[in-house]
Amino acid sequence: MVRQETTSATTEKSHLLRSRERYEEDVSLEDPSSTGVKQSCLLNEFDQFYVNTNYASDIMYDLLEGVCGLEVHLAIASLMREGYFDLDTLNSRITSFDYGPIESKNKPSITFQNTWKK
Repeated sequence: MVRQETTSATTEKSHLLRSRERYEEDVSLEDPSSTGVKQSCLLNEFDQFYVNTNYASDIMYDLLEGVCGLEVHLAIASLMREGYFDLDTLNSRITSFDYGPIESKNKPSITFQNTWKK
């Protein structure tokens, strides 16, 4: 599958999945605009790793610093739209909550909260 097709493909075609051989071929073509591969992954030099067969995830980046923050924001915004509470109540609860000495630096910021104002 060429790179342009990846934006409109809706089903997986197993014969088009990048195998080890196809990956190496894409690297050797040196055409990232069409293959999506800029260069060989340095991690491939390890005996027990290959980019097409080993998938690593960074939970801190992927979830805790990424999608989870967005999902919490959307959930709170939805609850506020549905009338369960308003921004003043949320601010009051955040301000009065006892975060303790360790978590006191992890309070949501006022700037972030103001994005929910209508």
